[in-house]
Amino acid sequence: LGGTTGWSSGSIFRRCTTWANSNGVVNLCQNEANISVEGGDSGGPVFINNGNGTGRIEGVVVARYRAGFLGSGGWKMVYSRFSSMNFPLGPLT
Repeated sequence: LGGTTGWSSGSIFRRCTTWANSNGVVNLCQNEANISVEGGDSGGPVFINNGNGTGRIEGVVVARYRAGFLGSGGWKMVYSRFSSMNFPLGPLT
């Protein structure tokens, strides 16, 4: 649910990967999904469909990138899972 794109859907294709942005900031244990996001969607919630008519909030959008040769693979979304946010931050108390 992005502030710019609104509702969109797709599939997760990488789980708990180390991902570095264009500024060299390294993010640990991020998930990547085939979901198009735009500028302004960062910080938006990511939901998972439980497959039984219910869902749950999974994390927040942190980045996007164009995949493939010259971006031919389309936009991909990177998000942080709530359950792993203490990995880079340390325990939250």
